[in-house]
Amino acid sequence: MILSPDELDLPEQTIVHDLERVGEFLFKTNAFQVIEREFFDFVFPSFRSIMMRWIPKERQSGSFTHKQLRELEVIVSELQHIATDQISLSLHDTASVINNIKGNSRERHGTGGHSSHTYAPCRRARLVYTGNARNAGQALNRSQTGLKPQTGSGKRDKPELHVFLVMIHSSLFGSSYHLAQTSVKSMRDPGFFSWVRAMYFCHRGFFPTWFGIYKYSHCGFFKFERFSQAAYAPLTPEYPSPQQSSYHYFPKPIQPDPPICPEEFNHWFAAHAWHLTFYRRVAKRFSKAGSCDEAFDNDVVVNQRLPKRDSILEERDASREIFWGLNVVEMRSTQMLVLYSFVSLIPSLYFFFAWLFQWGHHGDLQNASVPLSISAGIFGTFWGCIISSSPSFAVRRSLR
Repeated sequence: MILSPDELDLPEQTIVHDLERVGEFLFKTNAFQVIEREFFDFVFPSFRSIMMRWIPKERQSGSFTHKQLRELEVIVSELQHIATDQISLSLHDTASVINNIKGNSRERHGTGGHSSHTYAPCRRARLVYTGNARNAGQALNRSQTGLKPQTGSGKRDKPELHVFLVMIHSSLFGSSYHLAQTSVKSMRDPGFFSWVRAMYFCHRGFFPTWFGIYKYSHCGFFKFERFSQAAYAPLTPEYPSPQQSSYHYFPKPIQPDPPICPEEFNHWFAAHAWHLTFYRRVAKRFSKAGSCDEAFDNDVVVNQRLPKRDSILEERDASREIFWGLNVVEMRSTQMLVLYSFVSLIPSLYFFFAWLFQWGHHGDLQNASVPLSISAGIFGTFWGCIISSSPSFAVRRSLR
């Protein structure tokens, strides 16, 4: 290239200004933006870039229907520029498709970890991001810069772990098992046991709570099965094995087994009961160990002994699924049985005194005690059945 003498005499600032204008023009062209986007997807692959290359291959293979592929394209468009490890998908109608998506994206992205953010299904193929604005901003910043979000202390955030609680719900139309689940990411032991108490009374119902003869005893570690939509059943008392990588606890295998005894569950369940306020105040005054709340303010149960899963359980999913969690175990309340027995004897007691004094049959104890004797015999049989069917008498015994 030969420059004229006039061009050689141009000042340096003018040449730099012209080059900047040319560069600005090139950067705004569609061709350069396409090259930049493809290069960025190659260096920092996002969920959208991975899936846009995977969907055409699946369309040619014929593994999925046209409707499923169209729904996948909608999902990819909504989740573009989000890093793969920030995504967790769960759909009601296309669970197997989503499993292929997650496995494919993790394999291509080179990560086997589990997501700490969840997407809640909103309609059949629509997803709504449930993380807060700060997490969404971090995810977008990571996808654009390729840098992992850092905190001021330099430590990684705790993963989102979930605990499942299954309890029986009684009503006039029958009984069924209900599920409650919560994230224990920022929860300590007092908050967890308060949550258990709140969920129990919430799902138990008003009349069974205050007038039922069965009351809370403790929580047991059980293996459950979801056999239909929002339908659960406890299978066996069991703790998840160390091979279940989606469940987190310490140590593996768990020691002791069970890691929390029934007495401890019962103790902390009643620690904040309003009807035991006077008892707690008296015990605190005469206790030499100090306040039980101060001694209990830790996170050993939540962080170590509870089986926590790294994903939520989709309650609207109708497919079968095995999971592990806590099962609320109830027992017959002796106080309620005695109360109902006394209330049932009130008519017989009234008849006894009314026959002698109110109706003028002085000294006629034989006729006055007939209803009371019949009631006492009935309740003797009733209490015999109650005692013989209690857990302490259910163990098989052999004569020596």
